[in-house]
Amino acid sequence: MFINKHTMRLNNERSVIRHVINYGPISRSKISRDLSINKVTISSILEDLLSQQYVVEIGEGASTKNGGRKPKLIEFNKSFGYFINIEIGKDYVNIMSTWAN
Repeated sequence: MFINKHTMRLNNERSVIRHVINYGPISRSKISRDLSINKVTISSILEDLLSQQYVVEIGEGASTKNGGRKPKLIEFNKSFGYFINIEIGKDYVNIMSTWAN
């Protein structure tokens, strides 16, 4: 089976965004473990999402019992914008707008 590299990257980006929205604030390593995607790939995807302002860093989480560096936590950028949903039926049109927060 042949998988296009670009298609795989898009699928990984969607998975990361979905995971951050559903489970944020969350660390890079937690995303990597949950999605079984390499940490380097997760960091690259998050750097792109940070530059596009889809996600934001909100501070540091707690370190483990063994010590070590505190993880930077990522969450969906609540002030990114809003969503518009349109439902068109036979006899009606419903429109809804929702802030991203």
